[in-house]
Amino acid sequence: MTDLKNPIEVHPEIVVVNGEPITLELEDENTAIQTRKGEVYVKGVNIYGLQKYYRAQERNVKFFLVVFTVFFLACAYFIFVETANLWSWDKVEKASFQWLKTLAGKLYYQIPVSSGFGLFVFLSFLNFCRLGRRKRDICHEHSLCQQKYYPSTLTPLITRKVFSLFAWRLNIFYVGLCLIGLGLLSCIYAHICAGVKNISGTFSMKWYTGQINSECDYDDWMVWGGFFAIGGGLFLLMSSNPFLKYRVWKVLRLFSMSEMTMNEELKSRVFRLNRRNKVIVTVIICIAGAGIYLLIRKFVLSLFSRSFAYSRHR
Repeated sequence: MTDLKNPIEVHPEIVVVNGEPITLELEDENTAIQTRKGEVYVKGVNIYGLQKYYRAQERNVKFFLVVFTVFFLACAYFIFVETANLWSWDKVEKASFQWLKTLAGKLYYQIPVSSGFGLFVFLSFLNFCRLGRRKRDICHEHSLCQQKYYPSTLTPLITRKVFSLFAWRLNIFYVGLCLIGLGLLSCIYAHICAGVKNISGTFSMKWYTGQINSECDYDDWMVWGGFFAIGGGLFLLMSSNPFLKYRVWKVLRLFSMSEMTMNEELKSRVFRLNRRNKVIVTVIICIAGAGIYLLIRKFVLSLFSRSFAYSRHR
């Protein structure tokens, strides 16, 4: 725990953290050391909370690094054995995973499967390197805090952490919104198809599900699928958004910030991400709803034209 009763007088210095210069300051007794609700703030930075945050982050990244290392080695062994069985290498000891051996001797199976295995190993190695760099950065910033060098603003590491929380929050929000929109469109399409079948008098279109050995109207499947999509979207909106919002608030309060008062660079990145997700969801909903527009376009246009004509005559 940092001793704040007898702080050492240190002038502001420029320290390079993750390739970016940031200002680290240590305040003396004559500067503003504030205490609010049992927490100590030095120039707007919660000292005890920041140290606790770095300890938790360092502990978590070490745990995930060990778990991912074990997972990566297990996957590498599995991929090596299955690739050997796939290409019929006799010198490799055969394991219990023999399902790929049936594809041996068929290049149109061997090449895509081997390429997929190689891509998985490459992406796993990149993720392993990313965790290693994150552990190095966290340990470096934590050591600076232990030496009583405290950041006066968000560090690059904490900025990336906050942005990743915002990214998860926005992505999950728009995925839920997209599911709700697609679910509503599915229900509308189901009712349109049911109406067309009733008008035409044909009921021959069925879905035959071999696993269940029964047949169902496809419009019923569309309705139930739409209901499940709407329920899943609402669950994502109600469960994830408050939790991630609390996580963002918990990190920003270490620097006496909020979503409204955080720095402009972070605001700009969050704004661009929000705009990108909004455009993607709008395009998906518009493409999925294009059929509804084509079906009811004449009705909507005639309705509006008659309404305008009635208004002009009056």
